[in-house]
Amino acid sequence: MDKNQELDVYKSINSILSMKREENLCLLYYSIKSYLYSTISFGINNDISKDCINVIKEYYAISEKERNLLLKLKDNLNLFDYSEINEYLNNLDDLDELTIKYYYKVLEDIEIACDMKEPRRAKRIKKNFKFLTETDEYDYI
Repeated sequence: MDKNQELDVYKSINSILSMKREENLCLLYYSIKSYLYSTISFGINNDISKDCINVIKEYYAISEKERNLLLKLKDNLNLFDYSEINEYLNNLDDLDELTIKYYYKVLEDIEIACDMKEPRRAKRIKKNFKFLTETDEYDYI
């Protein structure tokens, strides 16, 4: 990998890390908002209210693993070729997009359940992919 490609990868990784911080803050805000709404609607000990907290915990674990993988990649750029790194980053980004959409849908369903006063509407949807914390497919870095 030449110096221009290496610089390009560094910029890409830094950009991803920066966007990730913004995503984390948005999801945290939405989770807290949903938590407060569900607490008002169903009570603090309700499973729906607890699920809002679970969303924060799960997404934090996923974000932390992704951050660690990106930093590890950044430190070991010389071990991979440019196309392999780009493919890895694209796949990681695709998985992150699926994950964030899933969690936003979970929180949206919670708010709909609160609006309708029907707790059963807040049941988590099934996902057709594995979270980053559920797979070791990206751990080869």
